[in-house]
Amino acid sequence: TTASLWEASSLATLSRLCGGVHRDAVVALAFSPDGGHLISCGVDEMHTVAIWDWRSASLLISAPSSPRALYGVAFLPPPPQPVAAAAASATDAATAPATTTSGSGSGAGLGVRFVVCGERELRFGHALRGLRWRKAVFGASAELQTLPCVALNTDGRVITGSRRGDLHVWHGTAVWRRLRAHAGTVHCVSICAEQVRGAGFASGGADGQAILWSASYERLRTIDCNALCRHKMLDGLGRPLLLPPARGVTVSAVCWDAASERLLLGLGHNAVLRLQLTPFDEVATLITQGHGGGRIGGVCGQGGGTGGGTGGT
Repeated sequence: TTASLWEASSLATLSRLCGGVHRDAVVALAFSPDGGHLISCGVDEMHTVAIWDWRSASLLISAPSSPRALYGVAFLPPPPQPVAAAAASATDAATAPATTTSGSGSGAGLGVRFVVCGERELRFGHALRGLRWRKAVFGASAELQTLPCVALNTDGRVITGSRRGDLHVWHGTAVWRRLRAHAGTVHCVSICAEQVRGAGFASGGADGQAILWSASYERLRTIDCNALCRHKMLDGLGRPLLLPPARGVTVSAVCWDAASERLLLGLGHNAVLRLQLTPFDEVATLITQGHGGGRIGGVCGQGGGTGGGTGGT
């Protein structure tokens, strides 16, 4: 199984990561904050994670993570300075047990931290000398449940979307805040690259809604894609260009460009929409219907607004 990296404008292959680490498939990928490392998650029996120097196609470390399926991964900020690190270690020790797993590569000197989410699973990993794991502590404020998506907010806190429709915000390994978000599974959470005009992140769910949030976790705007498809995306005769299925639209991927006030949405029934946001309305454009009728699982925009990409089945 191979992970391939591409140059966005020319579609030239930059790197192919093999190494025999993932036997079946790769389910999630994430770049490190400095762009130098890539983490991949597989669908083998123990859902192996691997960290790569993608430019040289070198495997730095790999190790099993969990017998439960993984759905998402995100890098965390670099480890804190020694004084803060001692306090953080004491806090973590009081909240969650740590385990170390063995695998390929030692990770010596790597020092990266990351988080994986999945089927009733949230784990925080630290690759230094081997791979050290800490399991999340849900506590009384959050029910242990499947978490389909994960992202890192600009304040350093982790945000996860849940199958029951809530967003969980994590401080360390414990739930810090729960946000009522969607009526159904939260399929995606995406952080704004440029957080202007109060923009923070966006979420999308099985209820057909895309919700825009501030970086301080206040709901800014809710967009109903079911109503949008039925009443705003019309042809010259007033007929809908895109009829949602009987069960309604699912927002499976979202990318919010706050600087240009645009929103890119991937819908579960095989469509990509671009929304131009105005103070009181959304102007929708149907970009494409593709992927051979399969589900769109990811969308992203290219810097400068000149292109983008989609992924799906």
